[in-house]
Amino acid sequence: MEIMKARTKQSQEKFPETGTNWQQLYVITENWQSDLLFFEDEIVFFRSLMSRYVLQLLEGIDKTQLVTGGLKELEEHRQLLIRKVKRHLRHLSDHFSSPFVLADPAYLDEHRLLESEIVEFVKKFRNTKRLVFKHMDQILKAEKGKHLITNL
Repeated sequence: MEIMKARTKQSQEKFPETGTNWQQLYVITENWQSDLLFFEDEIVFFRSLMSRYVLQLLEGIDKTQLVTGGLKELEEHRQLLIRKVKRHLRHLSDHFSSPFVLADPAYLDEHRLLESEIVEFVKKFRNTKRLVFKHMDQILKAEKGKHLITNL
């Protein structure tokens, strides 16, 4: 019983470096996992959108290859991050579930590194998303122009 009380107290103590406790690290990590799963949905949508305009995309093949390569790279990076986040959640969960697992400061280092990787991923994701939108916007404008000319 004393071990469990000590474990609960330890889980609620804040780390001076970050101002967070173990429970908050767990919630933050769960949010990362949720965000990464949402990014998967967006990547699938972008690929679907691009496949609908395959003929138009072939006209601008260089830019299309850049965008599709970026999407492929994002998906691979996202999958790697999902595995890392799941492993980190397991480590944090082990901390809560076993009274014999000691608080390892390596968890904080792992958390910081993962946070940094996710921040970089989000930056790359936003840049690639911007490229997809810009490229598709050009294609849709060209398509609209062709449609207007045809209907004259």
